Amino acid sequence: MRGTLHFVAAEDVRWMLGLLAPRVLTRAAGRYRQLGLDAATFARAERLLTRALRGGQLLTRPAAMQVLARGGVDPAGQRGIHVLGWLAMRGRICHATPLGKQATFALLDDWVPAGARWQGDDALGEIACRYFQSHAPATAADFAWWTGLNLTEARRAMALVGDQDRGDAAVLGSGPTPRGRGAWLLPPWDEYTVGYQDRAALVAPAHAHAGALRAPGALLRPTVLLDGRVVATWTRTLGRAGIRVAVASLGALTPAQRRAIGAAAERYAGFLGQPIAGIAFTPA
Repeated sequence: MRGTLHFVAAEDVRWMLGLLAPRVLTRAAGRYRQLGLDAATFARAERLLTRALRGGQLLTRPAAMQVLARGGVDPAGQRGIHVLGWLAMRGRICHATPLGKQATFALLDDWVPAGARWQGDDALGEIACRYFQSHAPATAADFAWWTGLNLTEARRAMALVGDQDRGDAAVLGSGPTPRGRGAWLLPPWDEYTVGYQDRAALVAPAHAHAGALRAPGALLRPTVLLDGRVVATWTRTLGRAGIRVAVASLGALTPAQRRAIGAAAERYAGFLGQPIAGIAFTPA
């Protein structure tokens, strides 16, 4: 989706690649030409890496680059990375078990057994269901941006799953569920904030013009949610005494809201197996 890395269930990877990867590859065609990566080069790279990975073998990125270089495919600059991306989006390779801090690659056929899933309109409708069930309320433009579909395809996908025509504000489902209420500490680039083209609805109207949100990508930093709305950003410091959490609020917080955020910090510390050494609240 959009040419970025995503974690997906193994049984979903093939139909998602079949639906979404061709659009990414088409948009990348100009960059491939700049790098001198033509059909013959990609075909040669596929033969080289398929042979090297056969039988369940894994390759680190440097090792994969060496295989390409020895086989006559120059991986210099960004060529090697684009070759790996092309092979992944074609369903030939995938990320496998890391070797220390090094990513490794395997043949997708070795890593994920093949299986028949959705194709054509069935796949288009399924991706719409997945998105709107997990992101509603959202617009057609949000859905198109998230998947990499064009707006016409996005609206058609929504029609396939029975949505009523409400223009660009069409949604499937509703807003935050009771499970989403309370306070949550989100990491940077969390799907809750990344999953939309227009992120205005993520912020309470009272905070919409907060100076802390004017910087590009502000909502992509670690954020604090209260009942589904961003009310602050946060940082952590790890020390011998435990975790210190600093919350920069967009506006005034009530004592109850501070307690809720404190409880979220406790949950986070518990997940890391560390005590809370302190939590500080300051204006953003």
